[in-house]
Amino acid sequence: MNVLIMVDLTLFLLTWNVKDSGPDNGDYSDLLNKAFNSVNGTREPDVIAIGLQEVAFKLIGPDPWVTKTKEILADRDYVLIKKNQLVGILLMVLVKRSAILDFINIKIDYTRTGLGGLWGNKGAVSVRFDHKGVATVLTNSHLAAHDYNLETRISEYKKINGGQTFEIKDPESRSLRIEDHDVSFWLGDLNFRLDELTGQEILQKVVYADLTKNDEERKKQIENLLEYDQLSKTRRLDKAFNGYSEAPISFSPTYKFIVWSNEYDLGRKPAWCDRILYKVRGSSAIKVSPNEYRSHPEFSQSDHKPVTSFFSLTNPTKLKVKREIRPSPKLKFVTPSDWRIHHDASAFYTIDDSENSGKTYSSRDSTPDRDLNSTRLLRRQQRSNSLDLSSKLSEFDWIGLYPENFTDLEEPISFVWSNPEPVQYSGTNRQERLSTSSSSSSSSSSFDLLGSGNNLPNSPIFKVDFSELVLLKPGRFRLLYFNEDGQLRAMSDPFPIIN
Repeated sequence: MNVLIMVDLTLFLLTWNVKDSGPDNGDYSDLLNKAFNSVNGTREPDVIAIGLQEVAFKLIGPDPWVTKTKEILADRDYVLIKKNQLVGILLMVLVKRSAILDFINIKIDYTRTGLGGLWGNKGAVSVRFDHKGVATVLTNSHLAAHDYNLETRISEYKKINGGQTFEIKDPESRSLRIEDHDVSFWLGDLNFRLDELTGQEILQKVVYADLTKNDEERKKQIENLLEYDQLSKTRRLDKAFNGYSEAPISFSPTYKFIVWSNEYDLGRKPAWCDRILYKVRGSSAIKVSPNEYRSHPEFSQSDHKPVTSFFSLTNPTKLKVKREIRPSPKLKFVTPSDWRIHHDASAFYTIDDSENSGKTYSSRDSTPDRDLNSTRLLRRQQRSNSLDLSSKLSEFDWIGLYPENFTDLEEPISFVWSNPEPVQYSGTNRQERLSTSSSSSSSSSSFDLLGSGNNLPNSPIFKVDFSELVLLKPGRFRLLYFNEDGQLRAMSDPFPIIN
């Protein structure tokens, strides 16, 4: 399918080596609020991606960084759509709830590089997604430490870049590598250091730059120091991160600091270890614009400083893509209206034929009979198309019950497997059949698909049952439909469960 789209996506990326500290050790909320305080007027981000390194790994229980991130961003209506963790390397991707269905084919992969690939203390985790036909991947890595390990870092990059693959199943099966995406972001503690200079020489240059009141002079001092930066030289020589770009660096080296201070620890040479790079695939018309690439020295619980950047994805003209914007079939829920706690309840959903239902036919010889026949023909075609699409549903699809303001796609209250067989109905007695089949059980299931009992859609209707054993608390909830590949396909409007 060829689709013309206008790309418009804003991202906020954060990388931070937290050195085994927890989110309660400092004011983490102030750091995340940087996403909403752009000095250049960048709009509230559609995507927030947080890459952490040296997280204190927990075998049991939720990670405190994940819990705190969801708690802080819940007030802004963000939802964690995917997290990926390899020992202390953690990547979280959150999006606005209102746009959650626009993010499809969400997949993850990881690469171990520690101890020759046997251990995950070093390596990378990635999350990829399609958004309105544009394939995007985010990679958070922690590469080998120490000045002398430059070649090891280059080798690790190549292993990560060439080794990660993402199996996409919908709408067609395909395998993608990192470099196959339209847009790639690579962030993390890349651990590239400064060559030739001693720690004291670097410190003197940094102090001089920091004391310079003239912005142009400070910029010049930073640029001079970056001439010794291993990553900059490696990229110029095309040894690693080929095709990647980086916004101009205007901030001081982000490593190594004495914890709880802004004083460099000269046990290691100061360096720009913490970076955010981006790449646009050569054949893509997407334009990526970085904005406000900076560090935040006021956060001092680690020996690294956090680094953030905004990115805007646009294209100057409408982009023609050969990918589904959303996989077929598109589904929609019947919003429940009478669920009660401690009672079995039924959920109904159908194939969304709204795209076809708006079509009209006209004729210069229009007559009432011709109009009626055209309407019947259109409905027959819609019903046939919907039945064809329903064959793509699987008994391994599932429907989750979530709080209205859920913060994590991977944390339903409960779920049931879907039923790919539609409720049986025929002709004018469809409403009667549905009501009869519902009332014959103890479940609460009266409903109205479109707000009008005589305006039922032509698509088949499907039904699943939730047990009274999981409907334990009153409140407001949503239903979410996931296919067997774990991809979100539909989300209901909020509905009440009452006493």
